[in-house]
Amino acid sequence: MAFNAKPYCSTTAKPPTPAAHRSPSGPSPCISVRAAAVSPRARHSAYGLSAAGNASSSTVRLRALAQRTRAQPQPPRRRPEYVPNRIDDPNYVRIFDTTLRDGEQSPGATMTSAEKLVVARQLARLGVDVIEAGFPASSPDDLDAVRSIAIEVGNPPPGDDGGAHVPVICGLSRCNRRDIDAAWEAVRHARRPRIHTFIATSEIHMQHKLRKTPDQVVAVAREMVAYARSLGCADVEFSPEDAGRSNREFLYHILEEVIKAGATTLNIPDTVGYTLPYEFGKLISDIKENTPGIENAIISTHCQNDLGLATANTLAVHTFSLFDSILLSLV
Repeated sequence: MAFNAKPYCSTTAKPPTPAAHRSPSGPSPCISVRAAAVSPRARHSAYGLSAAGNASSSTVRLRALAQRTRAQPQPPRRRPEYVPNRIDDPNYVRIFDTTLRDGEQSPGATMTSAEKLVVARQLARLGVDVIEAGFPASSPDDLDAVRSIAIEVGNPPPGDDGGAHVPVICGLSRCNRRDIDAAWEAVRHARRPRIHTFIATSEIHMQHKLRKTPDQVVAVAREMVAYARSLGCADVEFSPEDAGRSNREFLYHILEEVIKAGATTLNIPDTVGYTLPYEFGKLISDIKENTPGIENAIISTHCQNDLGLATANTLAVHTFSLFDSILLSLV
């Protein structure tokens, strides 16, 4: 669903079990997506037909193919129990939708509180796992909108016997107490609230936007994640803004520190749409391999589309076979 002129792609995933603890039965399942154009001749060959095959032989072969490939009935898929820092089913795709936050930032896409509530209801009906409902500190109206969504959409409907799907309701915040307080005030009414807090980690952003040293940035991130947890929020997502242009060793260090402070999801954004698919896939691979404590959090990715590569960068991560399970979000 799209209310956004700017395509956005995000994934969240659980890193695989370290080799030392991996089951001897083999590697964990992974998801691979491929697409290719097929010529008419190749398509005929794929069905065991030649371009010059006659109609009767084609019919017989197609019927035989249909018999061999007929889908077997599958039992209904069970949604795994929601746990903030892991996805227990390695084949389950968890959906995170940020239409109401990142999508609304596009010029001309602003919604009223009532309109945001309508969209949130529909997202819940679609079975979306996590709804990033807004940026509560940005305005009183957005705080009210996120609070309304948390109250109505983030709780079971009246008379529910436990069978209704209830999504996680997430609010964005910068790494400061005012923003985090506003986010918590908005989302705390939901059954499963989440605070998503971020701070820039690239040299250019730290120097010219934040005017802070790397050590100061680490201290702020660690303190604010711990503060969010201290409010009673058990589900805290942390993003190192502009990770695509950040120093790798610094990324490993700050991610290690926020995990220690209580972050349950580590969202790795290509904020300015800077990286190419092989670069972004390698970035996530390096984070997975070099960040102490990474097994205690979910890795998430957030790819912007400035070069038209948001989807390609997202899929590149999964073609690296990095994750046991994933969360995918497209706006």
